[in-house]
Amino acid sequence: GEGFRTVSPGVFENSGATLRRGVEADVRWAPDHQLEFSLVYAFADSEVEENANPALIGRLVPGVPENTATVSAAWTPFPAFRVNAGWRYVGEYAVNAANTGFAPAYDLFDLGVSYDLATRTPVRLYANIDNLTDETYAASFNSPTSIAPGAPVSLRAGLQVGF
Repeated sequence: GEGFRTVSPGVFENSGATLRRGVEADVRWAPDHQLEFSLVYAFADSEVEENANPALIGRLVPGVPENTATVSAAWTPFPAFRVNAGWRYVGEYAVNAANTGFAPAYDLFDLGVSYDLATRTPVRLYANIDNLTDETYAASFNSPTSIAPGAPVSLRAGLQVGF
């Protein structure tokens, strides 16, 4: 069974307790006023501590990757214009309570530009390309029959107005 049990038809009960521990580190470096670099890394250790099914005790909590990371860089060649590039990594994670299946790790690359207009109210025009390499990945992998695919390469453009 998964992390719940059926009490009666249509009635489910969460069964158990989990322990989730981890650490996240964020490092930023700006060698000058035009460049900024960022690195974020997270490690998560998760396990089932109590469950109606004793065989699941000690297993990984489904859907929790052990490792995630983001690396980004921003270049501001002049004050109103900015170019951003980023890499995101999500490590593999268990897709079921028995830990018999794992969603594969994936990498995503993003690129963006923005321009701040010289107006009384802050206005920013932006465009981003997400998943630049069109990586195929599972954004959510709940079971072999319940997979939510991640977004393909996407272009987002817009206008941000500050108040």
